[in-house]
Amino acid sequence: MEIGVVLPVYNQRPQYIYECIKSLESQLFRNFQLVIVIDGANTETVKAVKKASKMLTIPYEIIFRNENKGIAYSLNQGFSHLNDCRFLTWVSSDNRHDPKFLQTLYKHLVNAPEETVLVYSLFKLIDQNGKNRVNDEIRRKKLEDFMSRNKADILQQNFIGASFLFKQSAYDKAGGYDSKFEKVEDYEFWIRLLRIGEIKFIAHFLMEYRLNGEHAYTTITQPEDIRIKSIAASHYHHMKQGNTPKVTVMTRFYNQRKNIRQAIESVLNQTLQDFQLIVIDDGSTDNPWEEILQYNDTRIIPVKIENGGKARALNIGLKFALGEYILELDGDDWLEHDTLETIVSGMSKQLDDMDLSFGDRKIYPNTKLK
Repeated sequence: MEIGVVLPVYNQRPQYIYECIKSLESQLFRNFQLVIVIDGANTETVKAVKKASKMLTIPYEIIFRNENKGIAYSLNQGFSHLNDCRFLTWVSSDNRHDPKFLQTLYKHLVNAPEETVLVYSLFKLIDQNGKNRVNDEIRRKKLEDFMSRNKADILQQNFIGASFLFKQSAYDKAGGYDSKFEKVEDYEFWIRLLRIGEIKFIAHFLMEYRLNGEHAYTTITQPEDIRIKSIAASHYHHMKQGNTPKVTVMTRFYNQRKNIRQAIESVLNQTLQDFQLIVIDDGSTDNPWEEILQYNDTRIIPVKIENGGKARALNIGLKFALGEYILELDGDDWLEHDTLETIVSGMSKQLDDMDLSFGDRKIYPNTKLK
């Protein structure tokens, strides 16, 4: 078989399972094999899988497991049954796939340069009733800009969606999925996979990603928890690669969208470039996230949390600080171009027991620096 597909299933609404399996049976590309992994699901879900799988005319196998061990474990177990497949992917039991899903991904990966290990595409958003959440064409431009990034940017933000195909050989070399990063297992896997080879983005909608499904982990898990887990995965790999900058700058924003660019660019334009910038959106209501994500720089770690006050936001940021020195920057302030260089130089001349330094500040009226 050319392609191996794994479908991990925990508790799920029967209708979603039927729609997912039907979309796989409807694939125009037929040279694929499906492994369904029952991950300790309830009786209703197991019955739904058995019933829906009867429509399949492609080779498939169902692995039954009474104990729930999570997506990462299930994926590795499923892929271990697909060793003869050149390419691999996996799908969620509440999503639906375009008939050209496998055909398009396969064609692009086969025709890509040899060093390409992953292709991925656009995806639509549907609600719990299967209806489009947003106008796809309006969403397309922003999504294309976000997803067509350089592979190094994966350490800043997960820009690879739920529609993808990768090489079996790259999966083996990366070491498969890691259960320590459950809930963000894909993201952590991408970080390792993208060290092995190149990627290719396909600007076509090839699947429908369901939001607000009653059993989806994005529904039953707080969004902040998922985002924090993603940052923890990135932090882990920064540490593993020895990315320890001289300075970590932490800036927290709460409804200060108009000041974001000035604050961030004052850090990016420092004479000392050996820094990490942790940008914390503390539950703002003026949508600063779009502004923050426009900066494609792996030194920037974007953090989006529920509003809990400045102290909580900075404490969360401190968990992911990599620098030898830490500087706090208020969201409506900015740095002079040589601030970091001056502070580091001053600290290096102090005795070893010196833990804090500070400097004077300029005060401007409520206006931007000219």
